[in-house]
Amino acid sequence: MSKPKNVLPGVGKPIFKGMPDQYVVSFLSGRILFRTLSYFMRLADDGRGDSHEGRHVDAPNHNVVLRNLSTGQSFSGAFEFHNMAAMPNRIYCFCTTLNKNKAAEFGGSTAEIHNPAAFKKLVYKALTKHNRSEKLEKPLLISKQITYYNPAEMAPENLNIKDARDLLFAKRECYKDQSEYRFVFAREGSNKLVQKITNKTYSPLDDIVGVDDDEVFLDIGKIEHIARKI
Repeated sequence: MSKPKNVLPGVGKPIFKGMPDQYVVSFLSGRILFRTLSYFMRLADDGRGDSHEGRHVDAPNHNVVLRNLSTGQSFSGAFEFHNMAAMPNRIYCFCTTLNKNKAAEFGGSTAEIHNPAAFKKLVYKALTKHNRSEKLEKPLLISKQITYYNPAEMAPENLNIKDARDLLFAKRECYKDQSEYRFVFAREGSNKLVQKITNKTYSPLDDIVGVDDDEVFLDIGKIEHIARKI
């Protein structure tokens, strides 16, 4: 049996978006705000973002021994291994949730997108137009449910930590209650992988010091037929 046309792969309908009440009318008119990963990294303190956005962290709960292959010298300590998207200020996200109650926490008002597949098609169509003025990565749009992981355990099988695009849909399991579903596009040349070995004094926010956040509004046309305020 074929899947209903209003269901995205791996996700039942609907999805929800929390926002301040004054933006609901604009949203239903089809004005969709995408913000950069770096913006969400800086939102970690208010519970919406994660300073570790766009990365997987392997942080064993025991000391790790590192050896310098040139000198033979060894170091032992609480080292972490980070695989991350190299350019979080050039990658844009529209974040929704499968949890209606969580959406209300994020914005006060909640919009229900009851036909997510149709919504995705409209966003993709708008990105094809946007791509004419600013070249974007291919595929133009990726949408997935976030994979939540425990830094002290092996990465989940469905998460390829060596693929920068997969890392855009990874968050630590302390955010699991967000049940996030994310739509992502990126400027051309942005999906590059960086790998780091760090210690406990390192903060991912160190990587975006002096980096300007950005936002993009996509006009996808009125969506009252596939979304509503609840």
